[in-house]
Amino acid sequence: MQIWQQAALYIWRRKQQSCMWLAVLSIALAAIYTCLTVNRTIGEMLRQIEQVTEASASLSRKDGRRFSEATLNELRRNFNLELINRLAVSQAMLPTGAGKVFAGKQTVQLDNQAEVNKLLGVYAVDDSSRRSEFLSGRFKLTAGRHLQSRDRNEIMVHESLAQLNGWKLGDTISLSEWKLKNTVSNSEGKAESDLPPGKVQGEVQAAVKYRLVGIFAGVKEEHFQGFSSDLSENTVFTSYNMDGGGEPAESAKAVKQVDFWSKDKNFLRQLQENYANYLEDAAAYQVLPVIKQANDTQDSFRTLQTLVRLLTLGVIIAALSVSALILLVCLRNRIREIGILLAVGRDGKGIIRQLITEQLYLSLPAILLAAVSGPWLQKQLAADLMSRADTGGAWTFAVGSWPEPMTLLASYSLLVGIIISAVIIGAGIFLRRKPREILAKMS
Repeated sequence: MQIWQQAALYIWRRKQQSCMWLAVLSIALAAIYTCLTVNRTIGEMLRQIEQVTEASASLSRKDGRRFSEATLNELRRNFNLELINRLAVSQAMLPTGAGKVFAGKQTVQLDNQAEVNKLLGVYAVDDSSRRSEFLSGRFKLTAGRHLQSRDRNEIMVHESLAQLNGWKLGDTISLSEWKLKNTVSNSEGKAESDLPPGKVQGEVQAAVKYRLVGIFAGVKEEHFQGFSSDLSENTVFTSYNMDGGGEPAESAKAVKQVDFWSKDKNFLRQLQENYANYLEDAAAYQVLPVIKQANDTQDSFRTLQTLVRLLTLGVIIAALSVSALILLVCLRNRIREIGILLAVGRDGKGIIRQLITEQLYLSLPAILLAAVSGPWLQKQLAADLMSRADTGGAWTFAVGSWPEPMTLLASYSLLVGIIISAVIIGAGIFLRRKPREILAKMS
């Protein structure tokens, strides 16, 4: 009878012991798979953050005014820049009876204070996760997800504002943009939100509906000028693009800041030295590195990556130790069988090969159990790690509901190595005795 047949018969005869081994191998494989998946995810996040911080730049006007995105076309062509994020800032009102906003301590009194106490600060962005408020940790995502470039008419709100109005994820929120009547215009003719002295008058635009996809918490740096929209609790983020042919929102047609990325890591220095050649009124603009606070996020994720690697090493050592100890106990119970095999001429290597074959048989259904339980374990580990990390909620673990084949294969390869090592250690300790000693103790 072949070794693989003997291994199969033994597993069938010892069903209770086989189930115990299956549980041990399944737990070990699921733990290894979870650690490897989370470690790979953290590595991808670190690469994304490095991409943002090492080869990115932010363009804005020195006076903080808005400018037309079209003025950047020549700059983008000459430096082969890829767009990361656009920012447009505006103010909006909730329709009458549709909700409330927070009122702050009035450091500046305006003639129409009742009107400006109903305003929300609206930040239209392509990717909210890469805004400085989140990368610096001032804001932190608490529910839902961040806004992405493909979004249309989505919104994120502060959790205090959501609690005040009873909003939850998936709700529809209507906002009417509020524009100043007596505004100041820049050189391009775009209306500015700068407060002129004296009485402030505004007009309300048609309401636009948004779907609530994210809720955040925290306090930003506030400069309260008498508008309720200056408060952190009244801050909302909306998707830059709106329905209707992919055109940007009315408030986003003139941007306040644009973030770029280039494949060339040296482009930032070149851009800072030469951007004036491709912009009209270049002296009014500035080019700065994108979000230096991301460096703190990098450090947090590097710490997490080290913890996960140590956890993976601990799981491997624990699985090897437990497997070797259990195997020693099982071999002690199989002393009669081993004695008979030795008596009929089977050598120690043949017994070790049979033991390894038995474990490999049992490890096959463990793959299915690990694949099923892996995503749930990953979410639990990711949630625990993110609660310990100071990442500002800007970067979240993208844990899928389906197993990663290559990661699962790598995890199974490690499990096979653990099985072989445990059998060699356990059986080696037991079989180092001479066959005569084992046979003498059969009684």
